[in-house]
Amino acid sequence: ITLIGANPQELTLGEPYIELGATASDDVDGDISGNIATDASAVDVLSVGSYEVTYNVSDLAGNQAVEAVRTVNVSASTGASLVKVFNSDTDEFLFYLVDGMEITKDDYTGIPFAVTYQADAAAAPVQFALSGPIAKSQREGVAPFSLFGDMSGDLAGNVLPLGSYQLSIAPSNQPGLILNFKMVT
Repeated sequence: ITLIGANPQELTLGEPYIELGATASDDVDGDISGNIATDASAVDVLSVGSYEVTYNVSDLAGNQAVEAVRTVNVSASTGASLVKVFNSDTDEFLFYLVDGMEITKDDYTGIPFAVTYQADAAAAPVQFALSGPIAKSQREGVAPFSLFGDMSGDLAGNVLPLGSYQLSIAPSNQPGLILNFKMVT
């Protein structure tokens, strides 16, 4: 099995994974590339990390090739790791919010999202503006900087209905961020 394209494959957080493919040939059967079984189920483009994609194939006689493995590295882009989404009921980290993201509503049914901007105290005040099916404006003077506010660090949240959103985050000490995202079925 010969991998096509880069190994490791480098992705930015939220960027879709595109399978680069592989080829395989056998001394007797010739080109058996069409029989390659690819497993990319471990790749999570919404979480920073390294993931393995495996490739397996066997010839008509049932002889198994040596498994090929591609590493897929997902890293945060500038600004991407600054916006985190938590379950406000449990304070469990869910994912990084990135521009262009589509969030599947069924994966988070009834979960109130707490959206935070990760920055030091020098960023204060931070102005949030959310537009879409839910509109919210929030000015945060003390960390944690949270779109829906907090009570002594206990993050407040909101269940987001289906639709398109734009989130603007303007810290006082650096350029702001504008993130467009969707809640989809």
